[in-house]
Amino acid sequence: MGRQRAGPSKGRQDMAAGFSEWKVNRQYSVNDRTAYLGKQYRCLVTHKSNSASNPKTATKMWQKYTD
Repeated sequence: MGRQRAGPSKGRQDMAAGFSEWKVNRQYSVNDRTAYLGKQYRCLVTHKSNSASNPKTATKMWQKYTD
């Protein structure tokens, strides 16, 4: 019998369910949720990400997420 590990996989940051780490060269749609530099954001505009469209600096594309 194999042992199962509890908790997140090694190297993965803990983040709220439904939030994935923001990445360059990825297609984002309105209302997609992502995490960037420890904060959570909601996408406001459908776009393909690049280094200039990160949630911290592209404030017209991303909104800081709150419950």
